[in-house]
Formats: sequence, structure tokens, C-alpha cells
Amino acid sequence: MTRHIIDIDSTIADNSYRASLLSKHCNICFSPVSSFHRSACPNCSSTDVTVDQSAWDNFLSPELVSADLPIPEAQRVIKYFVDNNIDHIYLTGRNESLRFVTEKWLMLHYGYNPARSRLLMRPFPGKEESASACKEKLFKSIYDRTESYVFYEDDPHVFSLYQEYGLVLRCPEAWQYLYPRGIARHNEPIRNV
Repeated sequence: MTRHIIDIDSTIADNSYRASLLSKHCNICFSPVSSFHRSACPNCSSTDVTVDQSAWDNFLSPELVSADLPIPEAQRVIKYFVDNNIDHIYLTGRNESLRFVTEKWLMLHYGYNPARSRLLMRPFPGKEESASACKEKLFKSIYDRTESYVFYEDDPHVFSLYQEYGLVLRCPEAWQYLYPRGIARHNEPIRNV
């Protein structure tokens, strides 16, 4: 059996508005760094940046999280998963304090049903742990070596972790290739993964 492991932020949720609120600075030369997702320092090109805790708190406010927009291509693929009972699990670095708002958002935009699909989240507290370390622990809690895995992820730091266990698809870019608009119009199945 193939299990599909799906990240949320920047993978199926367009959180670009929230990301624009993150104030960052370079840990090498201490210059301000663009709030754009994964930007490098304009002075020294370092990607070793820090985000202020108050900025993270704003980024993760339930009001802003609930206002994220779904990524339409992801909606088509996940609707196909739901309609065809294809096993998929949401695995996110969001912490448990956001479970209610995350489940409600997933139900509204992706047909999430807790009885049919799982949502794995960062235990609370747990802010000090990197997203990749958190996701590794969460994944290992469900890992079964007799199954195969496809991962849908936007974070390059997590790609190498997942590559050890299965196929990694870089999102949100991969969604359009899995279920192109023309196929959706003609009700043909997505390409097998």
C-alpha cells in the first residue's frame, strides 16, 4: 500500500500573506532579510536567518491561519484521494494549539474527515525543535517498512529526510503535474504516483 504524507503550510495552504509578516535577520552579518519564503541575505547570501519570536507568534495566530487560501491544484488531487479512498495523512510542523483551526480549515477546503484520515501535529510545547526534526519524529511514529510513501512537501530541509523513505514531490509546484486542469475537465484520473 502507498501512503501519501502531505504537509500543510505552503504545500496545500497559501500562507504567503502570513509569511510576509515574518521579520528576519541574517545570523552572519545581522542584516534584515526579505520576509519572502526562504530568502537569502542580500549582503552575504547566507540562508542562516532568524525570525523573531513575536513574528512567529503572529504568523501562527489562529485568525490568520484560518484565513489561508487553499491551493486549487492541491484541492483537485486531494479531492481525488478522498473520492477514491486513497490513504493520505497530513503531517505538519504546526503545533497542537492549532488543531481545531487546522481541522476546521481542512474540512472546509479539502474534505478532511478525522475518521478517514489523520492529522499529525507538533506536540505542544515544542517550538524549539526544527520543523525537520519534528516531522522526522512524527513520521517515525507511523512508519511501516512494508508500505511505500509519497511525500508532498515545500521545505528543502525536509526533502533529504523523506528521500530515505520514499518519493518526495516538491510542492506546490508538483500539484499541477499530478492533475492538470485539462484532465480535471475531462474527469480522467490523475497520473499514478
